[in-house]
Amino acid sequence: MASSGPFLLAVTLATALLLPAQGALKVEIASGSVGAVQKVVQMLTDMSSKAKEESKAEQISFAQFEEFCGNQQASLQKQIQGETLEIESKSSEADKLASDVAGLGEAIGSLQADVESFSSDKKAQAEQRAKDRKEFLAEQQDYAESIDALERAISVLQKQSYDRTALLQLSESSQLPAKAQEMIGAFLGMMNDDDASAKGTDPLSYEAPEANAYEFQSTNIVELLKGLRSDFVAKKAQLEKEEMNSQH
Repeated sequence: MASSGPFLLAVTLATALLLPAQGALKVEIASGSVGAVQKVVQMLTDMSSKAKEESKAEQISFAQFEEFCGNQQASLQKQIQGETLEIESKSSEADKLASDVAGLGEAIGSLQADVESFSSDKKAQAEQRAKDRKEFLAEQQDYAESIDALERAISVLQKQSYDRTALLQLSESSQLPAKAQEMIGAFLGMMNDDDASAKGTDPLSYEAPEANAYEFQSTNIVELLKGLRSDFVAKKAQLEKEEMNSQH
């Protein structure tokens, strides 16, 4: 044992001191000095007792140190186990966070793609809306001009003055629907045919066309033009309603 070192050292020292003392004892005996021998024996006894006490104290100290080391070892092992568990927990948590980061990265990428797609769709919708608005304004104006032209045509025919210049302008007006132009053109053709007949007839025998004939034809035309006007007014109102709804 390591604790027996000091004891062996003390015994060795005592032996080393005892050997000269024995020689001295022989000398003292020889010289008849008993007191010197007793001193040497007492000294050796004291040294032996002291060595034993020191050895015992060292053994106690070693035992205490060994117990301390054992306790510390158990404490450190427990602490290491706790730290190991915490490391494993942190490692697992880190793996989960890494997985979450990867998932969030994919989600962010997907959202960015959605944003780009939405932005592109929004731009396309804005362009389409601007185009639709332009077409609406043009169609609205076309309806408004056609309605105005129909109202002027109706007004001219209802006056029964049959202003040929005004009727001719209306028949050639691009603002007037094609069907209305045809009707007014036919009415003007009828009037021109009557004039041509009058030129080739003896003035004395020529009879002017009856106003009732023109009035009958104009009345029919007016009714047709009113129907067209009502149809255009309804279409214009529907167009404006659809435009208003498209703005929401």
